[in-house]
Amino acid sequence: MAKVGKTTLDNCFTDWQSPARIRWPDRGLAVELAADAACDHLVVYVPPDRDFIAVEPVTHMTDAFNRAAIGQKGTGTRLLAPRSGFSCTMRFSVGTR
Repeated sequence: MAKVGKTTLDNCFTDWQSPARIRWPDRGLAVELAADAACDHLVVYVPPDRDFIAVEPVTHMTDAFNRAAIGQKGTGTRLLAPRSGFSCTMRFSVGTR
């Protein structure tokens, strides 16, 4: 288990499968992030020498539109026809560990 503040990370994980759990054992708290299969990427950001973390289930990789435009596969980019829609569901649950 890595402690926030001791770790630097800026990554988009591909093929992520829900759920993810983040724990603060010294506080007895935890959060679970759950998302449907459309959110198969997970962005995790821990800035250097800071005491916070950002975690977000997403449907696409970072810079997906530009990467798809140059032919990269698996970006998660979705092109929607006019008047069409797309949705996904995610849930953040906070509780005790």
